[in-house]
Amino acid sequence: GKDDKAKDDKAKDDKDKEKKANPQEDADKAKAEAKKAEDKAVASQKAYEEKKAAKDPKLADLLKAAKEDRDKATAAWKAAGEKQDALIADLDKNSAPDVVFKQKTAY
Repeated sequence: GKDDKAKDDKAKDDKDKEKKANPQEDADKAKAEAKKAEDKAVASQKAYEEKKAAKDPKLADLLKAAKEDRDKATAAWKAAGEKQDALIADLDKNSAPDVVFKQKTAY
């Protein structure tokens, strides 16, 4: 019905968007994701520290969770760094040097 068409149109739009890769958007999105992952890791670590003081029986689980979240955050930042590098490479090709410099120092 009508909704399906809307969905198809949106899918097509998304595909078009994908084709026109936007390194700036990718880098910003990746950095936002990394920031989220980092916040989660910090929260996990804090939960672990709080329970550690209380000698909580679930300590091992919390430690594992904190470690996993930290690994995820590290991976997310690495991905963000790669996106940022891609952005800089793209800018190197297409932009004025001062724009490139600003991006390199913004990270």
